[in-house]
Amino acid sequence: MKLKIKEVLEGMAVLQKVINCSLPAKVSYNIMRNLKKVEHELKPFEESRLRLVQKYGKPDDDGKVSVTDENISEFYKEVSSLLDEEVEVDIRQIGIEQLEGVNLTPNEIQFIDFIIEKET
Repeated sequence: MKLKIKEVLEGMAVLQKVINCSLPAKVSYNIMRNLKKVEHELKPFEESRLRLVQKYGKPDDDGKVSVTDENISEFYKEVSSLLDEEVEVDIRQIGIEQLEGVNLTPNEIQFIDFIIEKET
């Protein structure tokens, strides 16, 4: 399934919440598998983002690098471009009914829509 990195990031946060819920074994397995696939796809993004922090940042007195105010616009522009990149993720979809008992907001459900089986 093709997803933008932004979608993967949003979905990962919700999947991390869902893994702490008590679910049937098969559903838990599929959620964990999806989370691992998503995490794998985000590693290159995070490496690229950190390189951009180095490129547009300066170290403070403690040696921690932060993006400078004068470079923040260019930094966000490049990160935004990365977030729009598409990646192929092998997702196992699950039925929405399998998440019964998991308290999710409408936004959270929207963020994991890519793992929800669509009714035909």
